[in-house]
Amino acid sequence: MSPKEEGKQRLRMILVADRVGMNEVTMEAMRERIIGAVSPYVEIESPELVEVAVTTDADLGAIYSVAVPVKRVKPAARVPLNEDGDITFHWDPTDEELPRRCLRMFSPGSIQQLLWLAALVFAAVLAALLLGAAGVALICWALLRWGDADTNTDWGQQPPWPLFRLQAAVERYLPLLVARLQPPTTTAYAMGMGFAHSKALYAVVKLGVADTLAAGPLPAAELAARLGAKQDELRRLLRALCSHGIFAERPPGSGTFANNRGSSVLRSDHPCCATDQLLLAGGEAYAGHAALAESLARGAPPPWYAASGGLPYFDWLGLPQNAEAEQRFDRVMRGVDAMLTRVLLQDYDWGRHGSSTLCDVGGGSGRFLAELLRCRPGMRGVLLDRQAAGVQHVFCGQCIGGSAALAVTVLQFASIISKSAVVALHTHQALLKCRPPVVKAASTLWAQQPAGVAARVQLVRGNFFAAVPPADIHLLKLTLHDWPDTDCLRILAAVRAGQAASSGSCKHDNTDCKQDVSSCKQGGGSVQGSGCGRRLLIVDMVLPDRGPVGLCAASSDLQMLALLGGKGRTRQEWRSLLAASGFRLVAVHPLRCPYSLIEAVPA
Repeated sequence: MSPKEEGKQRLRMILVADRVGMNEVTMEAMRERIIGAVSPYVEIESPELVEVAVTTDADLGAIYSVAVPVKRVKPAARVPLNEDGDITFHWDPTDEELPRRCLRMFSPGSIQQLLWLAALVFAAVLAALLLGAAGVALICWALLRWGDADTNTDWGQQPPWPLFRLQAAVERYLPLLVARLQPPTTTAYAMGMGFAHSKALYAVVKLGVADTLAAGPLPAAELAARLGAKQDELRRLLRALCSHGIFAERPPGSGTFANNRGSSVLRSDHPCCATDQLLLAGGEAYAGHAALAESLARGAPPPWYAASGGLPYFDWLGLPQNAEAEQRFDRVMRGVDAMLTRVLLQDYDWGRHGSSTLCDVGGGSGRFLAELLRCRPGMRGVLLDRQAAGVQHVFCGQCIGGSAALAVTVLQFASIISKSAVVALHTHQALLKCRPPVVKAASTLWAQQPAGVAARVQLVRGNFFAAVPPADIHLLKLTLHDWPDTDCLRILAAVRAGQAASSGSCKHDNTDCKQDVSSCKQGGGSVQGSGCGRRLLIVDMVLPDRGPVGLCAASSDLQMLALLGGKGRTRQEWRSLLAASGFRLVAVHPLRCPYSLIEAVPA
């Protein structure tokens, strides 16, 4: 359509009607109908100037050519034009809505407005993209600068809740985003070759590269000479780790390497030294996953049995030739025990339990219980661990210096940066046989407690598969994920029976380390206090019922499968497990660590 004359526009339409319509509608009636149809959308220059011509076609029937002089097109009309400025459509002259519907899309005067609007939208989107790109670039620059310095920061302190939730969301969803953005072949290959990067990290930890770089940057040649390593191979390992933010090449491409934020935790003098965790991850844990495929066969033992010649993991640790691995495990589990103690005391409201008595079931050396009693003077504690009865994977409490020495601990591997997210491999709380280093630590810990704390703890030896002493609150820290459901039901049944017991006779002192659960259930003294009612508290991994599982949680679940035959559980699986053992899940409290605190009450 083009202007007929200056200041005027002419709307041209070709209306195709059938032969019946041509016979039924006169030319004047057609003109009136056209005017009535277009009037709501355009101002007509003059109704008398509306031109209507009709021709016939053997196939199409009546063809009406309409020319409407338009003074102004109203904003409501929108119709795309063809290259000739025409609109062609089939029209039944008795259907008054058809021209109206078609004309509603058309506006000769507004096409230019649409183009301007589209240009403005495009400019706004482009500006937003540029600003977003600039923001991302600024954030990346800040992160690179922030992560470029060797630091002694104590990363053991928990981050603020908003930052922790952000980290958890990134860990959970970033791998999915990366997988969507790259070809599936790339994702599969990167995942399949992930072991290469973890073993590269294992190698530089074994060599002590971070300690060698503690004094400052070194060229690859000098670094290799000091370590007695091959220059080219070492440079390639460090180059691969630099892509994950561990070590830095300064300047890039120079072949000179330095510690940074990522590699600082590999120094032996760092307050959060992760070398023990990484040596364990690249050693026993790596070997434990080697037979994962074969272990999937029905009736096959956990994969670790193939690596150890048929020995359970903690029996293997107890062999004389594995003393170094045992000591390394002890150092790691003490660190994790300290981390978990700090998180539990900070993130859970223990004040709501008043003067209750808490039984730490399989509580190890009792570090957490000691700190809890120190912070809560009104509470009392019962520390339960196993006496020497020869049961696999259960630490045997012993009487040493007038106190029970107990040890059940956990291990969480340090995070390993991968292409898509932070990958953490875990070995968790294990029920151990009696081992001198742990016994000594437990004896030392309780000997150092103030009299006001030691007087409120009761040390009991026993087997939590068989019986658990009565208390207001029973706590299971990182225990149940070591076991399949059948064994967990046995443990929970013993706890349920302990909660059902109305009284016990254990005095709140630390004089008789020979006490056991049976003597605790007889006599007149009671271990219950006044609190918020009987509770079962479980500290463990809670996997999501739906949606992606974070890499940390997924790795933990696989680690339980590979080493111990245990498993991680979803919220619904926890609910079902508790219901089957006589408990009702009432709450899941988040903690600023990979675990949650599950609260249950007797059903």
